[in-house]
Amino acid sequence: LYSMCPQGEAWPREPDSHLGRQLHAWAEGMAALDERAHDLMREADPGRAFELLAAWEKDCGIPDECRSLTATLEERRESVLSKLRHVGGQSPAYLVSLAKSIGHEVAIEEFKPFTAGSPCGQPLYSRDWAFAFKITAPATTIRHFAVGSKAGEPLRTWGNERLECVIKQAKPAHTIAIHAYEQELRSTGTQLLLDLSANAMVIDLGEKLADSVPWGAPVTLKDSEGKTICTGYAVPASGEMAYGENLISNGDFEAGIDGWSPHNGAILSQEPGGQTGSCLKILENAQANPGAHLYAPSEVGALHEYSSYRKLGSNGAPWYWYWLWNPDDASGYLYLDGQIGWADWTQSLGYFRSRFNSVGVQTGGYFSAGSGDHILFDTITLRQILNPGAGNLLIYADPGLTTRGWETTGDGNPDDATSIEYPYP
Repeated sequence: LYSMCPQGEAWPREPDSHLGRQLHAWAEGMAALDERAHDLMREADPGRAFELLAAWEKDCGIPDECRSLTATLEERRESVLSKLRHVGGQSPAYLVSLAKSIGHEVAIEEFKPFTAGSPCGQPLYSRDWAFAFKITAPATTIRHFAVGSKAGEPLRTWGNERLECVIKQAKPAHTIAIHAYEQELRSTGTQLLLDLSANAMVIDLGEKLADSVPWGAPVTLKDSEGKTICTGYAVPASGEMAYGENLISNGDFEAGIDGWSPHNGAILSQEPGGQTGSCLKILENAQANPGAHLYAPSEVGALHEYSSYRKLGSNGAPWYWYWLWNPDDASGYLYLDGQIGWADWTQSLGYFRSRFNSVGVQTGGYFSAGSGDHILFDTITLRQILNPGAGNLLIYADPGLTTRGWETTGDGNPDDATSIEYPYP
C-alpha cells in the first residue's frame, strides 16, 4: 500500500503517522484475504483438505456403511480419494487396487471348478466355487500418526473391518469373498525357554512376547527347522518372576564347604567377606583350572535359573567358568567360558530346561598349573521358575484357560525353540 501512495511530504512513510496507522489497518485485512486464498488452493486438493473435507465427503456420498466420519483425518482423506479415483470394476486387479487405496496390501486367489479335463492333484472344487474368491491380507495393518494428522488422534490404529466392508461393497453381487489373514510369525532371534511340565510357560530371554500375543490366542512353538514343538493357548504373565526354593544346599557357604567337592586338585575353604557373608575360596594346587562341584535335584521338563556371584582372587585377573551337566551321561546344559573375574562381586545368570531329575553344578577359574592363585564365589543358587513374570507367557491346554500345560506336542526339538506362531485376533 505504501508503494501505491504518491511521493511528497503529505504522504509520510512513518508507521506511527496517521497515514501509516490507517494503511496498516487496511493491510491486515488484505493479508488475511490473501492467506485465505492460499488456503482455498490447498482445500481444492482432497488429499490435503481440512476445512472443506466435509464438503468433499458430502459430494462423494460419505459417510456410508464403510466410511465413517469418526475415522482419523488421514483415513477420511483416503476415503474421498478412493471414491474419486475408482469408478468401478469387477476384476481381481481392481479389487487389489481398491484395497491399496485405503492402505491394505492384499492378494486375491480365484478357484477353478474340477472338471473331467482337470489335471490330477487339482482340488475337487464344485461349480459353485467359480463364484468365490479368497482375499488374503496381513493379520495386522497398522496405521501410524503422521504429519497432517490432527491433535487428539491415536498414535496407531489397526484392524481390517473397513477392508472387508469396502470389498463387500465393490465385489460383483453374484460372488462370495472369503477373507483370510496371514498368521503372525514371531521369530525372536533369541532363546525361547519352554517349560514342558504342567506349569507350562514360555520365557523369551531377549524380548517381551506378551506385548504382542493376544490374550488366549492359540500358539504354536517351532524349532529352527520349522517343526512343531507343542501347541497351547497363551495368556500374558504379570508381576515378578516367581521361583521355587534354592536347590543347592549351602550355596551361601555359611556351613563352610559342606556338600562341595574339589575339581582338578583345588583346595576349597570358607572365607569371610563374601557377597552376603561367607564365601567359597577355590585355591589352585599344582593343577590347571581348579574348581568345585556338587549335585542338586531338578524337575524334568521344568525351567531353572542358575545364579552365582564371583570376584577376582589373586595374581591378576583369572578367567572364571561355570558348567551345569547331567550326572548320568555328562551331557551339558549350560557352559559359560572365557568370562573374566572382577574386583567387585559380579553376578552371572543362566537358564535351562532340565531333562533329568538331578544336575551337576561346577564352577571355577582358569589358571595355569601353578599354586597359590585363587578365585571367590558366593550366593550360588539353582531355582525352578514357577511363573515367568511380566512380558512372558503362561500356557494352557484348553481354550477355556482352565488347565495349565500344553494341548499337544510335536516332533520338534524343545531345546531349539526359535519362533512362536499365533493367529490374528
